[in-house]
Amino acid sequence: MKTCLLTLVMLLSISTMGQYAFDSCLVAYYPFDGNAIDVIYENNGVVDGAVLTYDRFGVDSSAYSFDGIDDFILVPNAPQINPQNITLCVWYKTVSFEGIGNNAIVEKPFDILDEPYYQYHIGVVGDQYTNNAYSRFQTDLSVDSVRVKHYTQDNFWTVGEWYFLCSSFDGLYYRTYINGILFDSTYSPGTVTSYDRDMYIGKFGNYESYTPGVIDDIRIYSCALDQESITVLYNADYTNVEVVDINPQVKIYPNPTRENIVIEYYTKIGKISMSNILGAVVLNQELISNQINLSDYKTGLYFLKVFDENGSLIAAEKVIKK
Repeated sequence: MKTCLLTLVMLLSISTMGQYAFDSCLVAYYPFDGNAIDVIYENNGVVDGAVLTYDRFGVDSSAYSFDGIDDFILVPNAPQINPQNITLCVWYKTVSFEGIGNNAIVEKPFDILDEPYYQYHIGVVGDQYTNNAYSRFQTDLSVDSVRVKHYTQDNFWTVGEWYFLCSSFDGLYYRTYINGILFDSTYSPGTVTSYDRDMYIGKFGNYESYTPGVIDDIRIYSCALDQESITVLYNADYTNVEVVDINPQVKIYPNPTRENIVIEYYTKIGKISMSNILGAVVLNQELISNQINLSDYKTGLYFLKVFDENGSLIAAEKVIKK
């Protein structure tokens, strides 16, 4: 079969504005689409043992699995991951484990395992942990070197489920959100204390203890997102995407991209469409040209679908425009 090559030229201006107005303060984003790259400022993670796996939509190589024994990802310290006002968000799929208590999902640690323990931290207590707590989530922040913390009741989470965990601080209030809903709020005026340590994913940064489970889509903002914005993220984050396996006759690359997306295919293509993360279709057309100008599109995450000449969906992939 004759090989055809389609080049979708994304002549996009590199802007800090993403799909939402609040993405203007997005300073780090780890979508884990095949790697641990930060698609905002390239403060990339270094993978140590963690392996790519299926995300919450069944897409392979789109999240990282951690064994709880020695797997982790390290992100070297950088100015962008030390914001004074902050929102930290992560998706986490639970597994049954014991752990040592407030195990780290993602954190920047204090120098030692003692108060205040963390610069910032989102953690989980194992369902088999027996020291007065089990099946909890906990978030922590150091404000003027004093730890502020929120934690759920016991038996809060169910094994094998995905949870969207966020914490934020605006200089006055520390807030924690779970699955898009405000869980707790504490008045704690001050400044986030930076200890200039590396960021750790799946591991304590000041102790040799590791956290099992699946982790995906870590976001750090240099602003405190409000309830509406957190809910938008939770409800809109890929929920309208129809996921299919990539057809071996269709290859889409490079991804992430700053300029071009190439679709290499060995079958007859009818049309292509692309939607944003709110599910709104932003491109839907017959394949009449092998160059498409998308210069008016914002940076962010899109979903590209490829259809054959009979209108059947044959490939779908998340596309990150940097």
